[in-house]
Amino acid sequence: MATMKEKNNSPAARVLILLALSGLSACGGGGGGAGDSSTGIAAGASAGATSGTSSTDTGSGTSSGSGTSTGSTVTTTAPGAATEAASVDYLNLVRAGAGAGALGQDEQLSAAARSYSAYVLANPGEPPHQETEGHAGYTGVLPGARVTAASYTGQFWTESSTGYGHFAPGAANSCVPVLLNTMYNMAALLGPAADVGIGYKVDASAGGYCVLDMGYKSGLQLATAGRLVSYPYPGQSDAMPSYLPDGEQPRPPAALTMLIGQPIYASMVSAASSSGEGSGTLETFELRDAQGQLVPAFVLSSSSISVAAGIETLDDSANAASHPAYGVFLVPKSPLVAHASYTATFAGHFNGVAFNGNWSFTTRSTF
Repeated sequence: MATMKEKNNSPAARVLILLALSGLSACGGGGGGAGDSSTGIAAGASAGATSGTSSTDTGSGTSSGSGTSTGSTVTTTAPGAATEAASVDYLNLVRAGAGAGALGQDEQLSAAARSYSAYVLANPGEPPHQETEGHAGYTGVLPGARVTAASYTGQFWTESSTGYGHFAPGAANSCVPVLLNTMYNMAALLGPAADVGIGYKVDASAGGYCVLDMGYKSGLQLATAGRLVSYPYPGQSDAMPSYLPDGEQPRPPAALTMLIGQPIYASMVSAASSSGEGSGTLETFELRDAQGQLVPAFVLSSSSISVAAGIETLDDSANAASHPAYGVFLVPKSPLVAHASYTATFAGHFNGVAFNGNWSFTTRSTF
């Protein structure tokens, strides 16, 4: 799906999705591009804030909609606050391990997330992350408008979601691990937002849907100078061994076929390199198994990162709007071994700041 920007009082942000259709098929899109940010994270840097107008936005804002409803009528139920809180707790556990900092659960963002979950179930088949004025449950065309309608007073950052078939509706923590077992959604969930809202909705006939909306009020969370944000995080014992590229949109490069290994992510954004815009270098990024053998893998980075000779790369320019300028993915060419230990090594620079890391993690026992 093409890049989306939205016209709103808050900056536009990358919008990502895992939408269950059949099996693991999905669609989604991203934001970014030209504009500026008052937070120090420049346009196009990540899921980060940008401003601008949108060719797909037909009037975002706080309108509750008008006209005859054309959506389906479904009765949805929410699994409850305990399930939502458990999911936020799990995400914060991961973020703490990764070095990204904890998110505060925000009721206004949660209200927007619940509303959109219900909208998706009532209006199947609509473009991801978009609503149509006049349809059942409409609150705003794009996520920024919907969080404003829910009275969130901060800046919208990103939205990630997944549909029934990828998670067990109502099960604690269920959709967060699914969204982390990706590339672009995972990078967004580990970004420097400060607030999160989560909404689960379940319908007996339409299935279930889970939405996470993220934002910030008093500023972004930025790691200390030179601190690498990484996933799977150091010491993690339940990393997924495999990843299905066809399950995410925008779809990663076609060379990543069928079932491959869990992507390893390293983010070089910190208080000392917080412009997000700029240039960087990658000197080393590799993964080795418990026997010290190098795991064959591709590196995917933005065009702002100069990659050292000898590192095998894939062109990800088609997904530039969804790829953090300061983020690098290492993608194993084959699934990792279940219940096995791996060690990642990283060395790079961004905006003149050095980032180095050497960390180990263990995959879970089942795929």
